[in-house]
Amino acid sequence: MKNKILVPVDNTPVTQDVIRLADSWGQRLDAKLFFLHARSSEIQNLVERGELIDPKEGFEHYLENTKCSSELETIYRFGAPYQTILDAEQEFVPEMIIMAAHTHTMLGRVFLGSNTDHVLHEGHTTMYVYKQPQKSMNQKRAVVPIDYSPVSNEVIRKADQWALENQVELFFLYVQETPEMMNVSAVGGGYYTTSSDYENRIRHSSKQVEELEDRLRQRVRENNVTSPYQVHIDFGKPYIKILDLCEGLMASTLIMASHSHTTAGRLIMGSNTDYLLHHAHCSMYILKNYELDEA
Repeated sequence: MKNKILVPVDNTPVTQDVIRLADSWGQRLDAKLFFLHARSSEIQNLVERGELIDPKEGFEHYLENTKCSSELETIYRFGAPYQTILDAEQEFVPEMIIMAAHTHTMLGRVFLGSNTDHVLHEGHTTMYVYKQPQKSMNQKRAVVPIDYSPVSNEVIRKADQWALENQVELFFLYVQETPEMMNVSAVGGGYYTTSSDYENRIRHSSKQVEELEDRLRQRVRENNVTSPYQVHIDFGKPYIKILDLCEGLMASTLIMASHSHTTAGRLIMGSNTDYLLHHAHCSMYILKNYELDEA
């Protein structure tokens, strides 16, 4: 049976980029694309009264004028966009969902903003959240935050596969999270009242940094990574350090695991994903694998 990719779309120019992206994934996964165009009942009422041009006309214009070689089907639904997406996810059981994210210039658009949040939180499917790249971004760099839970192995393997197909260099990142206040006698003694004090001290502990780097390299080697890569170690709040590395490298893609109810305390889960969805300027390839999460 052919794989399926669910692609929520609207009638804005970013839709052209989403169509091209979905087509590339469709060919890569030998998947049929299901373009889903939904609108609220309020919008539908305006269309029926002749007070608004039918939004689907904009989408159809972009689809007709954007090359797409994958098998595809267009679906039109009425209702709250995020719920329509979630319902379609259950109906079609796709391998992946590809959709555009919110940006400061597109806050009011149909599938943007809170709809992406809802689908990320309530859906069960791997997502690719597209964000229009800045001109200064390096399209050949991707940041891959990992911890040492079983799901990280899947993240590493998927990132490697994606990097090989796109000729991208991977930057694996492990962040040693620091508390707001702690006694750090275990790493040299003394009492520090803020996490930044602890971070400054631990950065100078070259032995610990080397040990963490060795452990990260070992995890990468265990997953037989063949694409070019580097490893990075940092200390502090994971979502801040992930964002710092993305911005420092001007990476175009962030590849990471999503939150899970069974792994809420893990390094890159939960609120870290939410924060990065709203603050990172790069596209996000967000993997979900609940069997591994529960292992």
